[in-house]
Amino acid sequence: MGGPPGPQTDPFSRKVPPLTSGPFGHNDAGDPDVYADAGASPRPKGSDGPGMRDHSHSNRATLVVADNNPDEVDGWPSDLKWSQFDEEPRRPKGVNEDAQTATNATAGDDITIEHDRRGLKLGQFKVQLTFDSEHSWVLTGKADAALLRHEQVHWDIAGLNAHETARALRAIRASSKGGLGNAIHSTMSRLGLKAQAQQLWYDDESKHGLNPAGQKKWQDLVQKAIDGGNSPLPDPPQKYLDQAKKMKAAGEL
Repeated sequence: MGGPPGPQTDPFSRKVPPLTSGPFGHNDAGDPDVYADAGASPRPKGSDGPGMRDHSHSNRATLVVADNNPDEVDGWPSDLKWSQFDEEPRRPKGVNEDAQTATNATAGDDITIEHDRRGLKLGQFKVQLTFDSEHSWVLTGKADAALLRHEQVHWDIAGLNAHETARALRAIRASSKGGLGNAIHSTMSRLGLKAQAQQLWYDDESKHGLNPAGQKKWQDLVQKAIDGGNSPLPDPPQKYLDQAKKMKAAGEL
């Protein structure tokens, strides 16, 4: 499993440490031959626009959460396709899943610092969430519809977390550049762990797509958040946050 952005060093621009690339949750999917069939994952109205496309050099999709509108998105919501995953004849060593979905989150290179009556803040910026085809894979013979539905929810959770991150960064105010950078780092660390913990929570309750009730619960939960203006998902229980922290400490994120 992958995880949230790594240590935040110089993320945003020459003026404030910028975001480093890193996934907003990276995933899996179950081992047995039979998957939970919870029905097709519902998509929000108006989401039938440009989806993810195959490219000759790079098969990626980018989510852009613009600073001036947290719901202005390019590339997400979008429906995953198995053609975006590399097919692997065997699982990587130590992995029991049949598929993994990898994502990377980055910020733009031209972010500036502005100020208003409440203090210094980030200027316009974009959080870009990329579906990483290079590190997303499915085991040969396992690419069925139920497993793809499971992977779709992982992608949607990552998209919702990107929106939450953009909103949180936009709300930061500080009295100094150093204070602004520290607040950004703290926010990214907190929300990165939350993002990974949510993915762990989802996998646990859905049993990697094998538990029909758990899979349906998360499909409905994610759809409700999307329909609610890409609102934040619930905070994960502490045990998943602790698990994400251990993964980060072990260098697994």
